[in-house]
Amino acid sequence: TSNLNTLFFIVSFFTLLPMLVIVVTTIWLMVYVQKVRGLSKESVVTLIVISLVFIVSFILIGAMITVYKIVIDGMEQSAPATDAYYRYWLYYMDLSFSVPYLNCMANPIIYLFTVNSFKNFVVDMFKGRRNSVGTGLRQN
Repeated sequence: TSNLNTLFFIVSFFTLLPMLVIVVTTIWLMVYVQKVRGLSKESVVTLIVISLVFIVSFILIGAMITVYKIVIDGMEQSAPATDAYYRYWLYYMDLSFSVPYLNCMANPIIYLFTVNSFKNFVVDMFKGRRNSVGTGLRQN
């Protein structure tokens, strides 16, 4: 039971709590913006996609910790693991700790496809045009 309590704390604190914060703050932000100025479809899609990418990115770490504590600890006590098993496990660990970096890389791509003003800014930047940030006015 001590190991399961530790597992619950680790998974809750490092995986479930951040996901809960993201979901609650995303909903709160959409409600607040809707009350203040109205919420566009573009904003809703952006917020939902950003939140989903975050959750998918970090859920592998929670799953990895859970599998490690429950399955691997139990297997090591009953039978020694093979080299192939450890290679698979190391690959999964590398993958689960690398995927969150994709979250950071995905954000600008998500903005590019969901926020028209960001797309226009990026296109202008690559074409060598200067754009006044926030005004949408091009300066030649």
